[in-house]
Amino acid sequence: MKTDPDAREVAVRAVGDIGPPAASEAIPQLAVILSGPSLMDFAREEAAKVLGRTLDPRAVEPLLRAFESEPLGSDLRFQIVVAFGKLGPMAARAVPHLMPTLRTDDDLVLTVIGTLASIGAGAGAAVPCLRKLFNADFRGALRTDIFAS
Repeated sequence: MKTDPDAREVAVRAVGDIGPPAASEAIPQLAVILSGPSLMDFAREEAAKVLGRTLDPRAVEPLLRAFESEPLGSDLRFQIVVAFGKLGPMAARAVPHLMPTLRTDDDLVLTVIGTLASIGAGAGAAVPCLRKLFNADFRGALRTDIFAS
């Protein structure tokens, strides 16, 4: 793929439009873009989206690496959490990495809760954290948001 960030974003989007399983062949290239420099943030966010849409368990590892290296509050981190949700039970390895987010007041908390629900039984380790969060209700509207989903 070209080094121009705009060209990379367009190329990644095109791979995503192909959809699974053909897009799964691009996982190594998507992983490289995902771990690329921050000047390519839009291409990196698009790579995270496409990795989630591959529905391939090989997408979890590059997403995990990127999630761990991103600061709280970044748009890329949000896209990675959404991608984990799309991967569902295949993303169970991400649960221990997502749980610390439940202990913050990061805007990502509600998205993480939805992703844990998508992961399903593989997210069982998060139940104690979710109970504490629900009981603390530090956001006030958290209970409403959970039941509205």
